[in-house]
Amino acid sequence: MELSIFLSKIFGIWFLVIGIIFIWRRKTLMPVIEEFAGSRALLILIALLELFAGIALVTAHNIWEKDFRLVLTIISWWLVIEGVMYLMAPTKSIKKIFKRFNKPGWYISGSLLSIVLGVYLLNAGFTM
Repeated sequence: MELSIFLSKIFGIWFLVIGIIFIWRRKTLMPVIEEFAGSRALLILIALLELFAGIALVTAHNIWEKDFRLVLTIISWWLVIEGVMYLMAPTKSIKKIFKRFNKPGWYISGSLLSIVLGVYLLNAGFTM
């Protein structure tokens, strides 16, 4: 349970901060994300790091209980799946995906979801 609480605090802070930053700086970040999608080398580097982090988290925390620990496990598996997807998908496909979602509305909705998730995880981590 100690690892779950620790991860809940870490992810909670991360999701909250990222959500706030992406709402606040979305106009600045949109061109950066577009540039990121065009760099195959950067995509592969991020994919490798994401895959490594996901595997480490899944190995250490693969708990399927119906509470905040399930959210942490889903995040861990999502990192694995996304890392594999970036490594396997053609650059053109990844560019299309990024182009489709690199819109102000997606930044706002995704950021709000990130903030809600961050608050939920922080509440779970700091009240246990």
